[in-house]
Amino acid sequence: VNNTANAQIFSNAITLGAAQTFTAAAGAMTFAGDIANGGNLLTVAGASNTIVSGILSGAAGLTKNGLGTLTLNGINTIVGAVTANGGVISVDNDSELGDAANDIVFGGGTLQSPASFAMAAGRDISGTGTLDIASGTTLTNSGTVNMAALTLANTGTFEMSGASKTLNSLTFSVASTMTNTGAATVLGGNVAANNASGTVVMAGA
Repeated sequence: VNNTANAQIFSNAITLGAAQTFTAAAGAMTFAGDIANGGNLLTVAGASNTIVSGILSGAAGLTKNGLGTLTLNGINTIVGAVTANGGVISVDNDSELGDAANDIVFGGGTLQSPASFAMAAGRDISGTGTLDIASGTTLTNSGTVNMAALTLANTGTFEMSGASKTLNSLTFSVASTMTNTGAATVLGGNVAANNASGTVVMAGA
């Protein structure tokens, strides 16, 4: 836990012996060494930001709680769901999300993509959450999309190309674009524009 306003940097490799929570409560934290979870869940929390530049490995997934941003920079091999309950998980490459079968589960948090990339085919997304796709970039998902509520919070493009896509609620916070190829998207509930004009291109069969 970092309760000080000073940034902390951890350079050594870390192996978890039990489920752990890394909390950037007041100051930022950077983990430069590799982190092996030993089959235990790693949770990152706190109002300040956390950077993990080493490799995350192990078989218990990753959870983000709290208001801060978690930036993943390593070519991670972690196995298990990546859960965004709060704040932001920022990645600019699919490998930073770990094993190609890891699903993204939203519990109110945000996935941020500063650069264009395509998610692995086995990477499904579900829950209630936000995509922050940088302007001029595209985030492509070819897995299953099953979102109770999705908010598009930046002007980039979200491209869905998988075989099963369900959006029960879609909100445009800014002038975003969502495109669909492949199977048709089931869009139920509400489509809302919060002072923005979003674009939806429905080209599915």
